[in-house]
Amino acid sequence: MNRILLVGCGHMGSALLNAWMNLKSHSLTVVDPLSYDYLKKKYYKKKIRFFNKTPNQNEIKKFDIIVFAIKPQIAKKVLSEYYDFEFKKNSLIASIVAGKKISFFKKNIKNAIQIVRVMPNMPASIGEGISCLVSNKKIIKKKNIKKKK
Repeated sequence: MNRILLVGCGHMGSALLNAWMNLKSHSLTVVDPLSYDYLKKKYYKKKIRFFNKTPNQNEIKKFDIIVFAIKPQIAKKVLSEYYDFEFKKNSLIASIVAGKKISFFKKNIKNAIQIVRVMPNMPASIGEGISCLVSNKKIIKKKNIKKKK
């Protein structure tokens, strides 16, 4: 099961959350100080964890994927809260922050290794979207493993 941390839950972040919330193969956690109370009420029947501030180091090490869905004008401030964190060995940092290059994330999150920039579109909220993505050269490719019948 992939453990996903969604940092920011505005228009695109909530579109992704809505698309992912019923997937059984993912465990979702959301960080959004501005919408914390609203989100807890809206998704109270779903198995989604919410934080109103940046999780601590022990929490961060649990996540396989950390998705930054924040506005570009607050990106540097938000990323500074994650700057010194140690992540899981194979964790993936994904960004849907408009206009911020991979190098911006590498500079502002010291221990980020695998970084992907993704640009989804709004139909992602109903699982019908298309996303463009680009990664740094540190991405670990997973091999397809066929299960025995």
